[in-house]
Amino acid sequence: MKTVEINLEPQFWRPTIRLYGKLTLIDTGAVVPVISMEKELLNLRFKAKLVKARTFFTGFGGVKNWGDVYSLSNFYIHELHFKTFECFAPYEFDKDFPIILSAPLFRDVKYEIDPKENKITLKVPDDKLMNNEFLITNLSDKICVQMNGVMLI
Repeated sequence: MKTVEINLEPQFWRPTIRLYGKLTLIDTGAVVPVISMEKELLNLRFKAKLVKARTFFTGFGGVKNWGDVYSLSNFYIHELHFKTFECFAPYEFDKDFPIILSAPLFRDVKYEIDPKENKITLKVPDDKLMNNEFLITNLSDKICVQMNGVMLI
């Protein structure tokens, strides 16, 4: 078991960290991760491949958002490595939180958010540190996700 401590951004009341120099919200109510970034930047930084063009997700305060689903290579949440990381890239960017991490990304990871100490602590099983796969799937017109081959509805 590996313990990873990540500093929270103290100016926010919601759990916010920095990844790749961008403010990143950890949204325990979200199912699908979101990265608000131009496709050229996604390609340069993560070798992004388009999985599904012109799709929509609801959430985001009940609003329907249009965008594309991309597969990113070698995405890291600090020491937690995803060899395949699928995410939604909306056409309208979130300027406050360009990256939103969803709860299923932390499957099998114990996490504790400690606002007093201004940190989040992840306890990651050794076999979950590297080469994770996170996929967005469509099951009977319902958006679902898979983490390391396990369907999470």
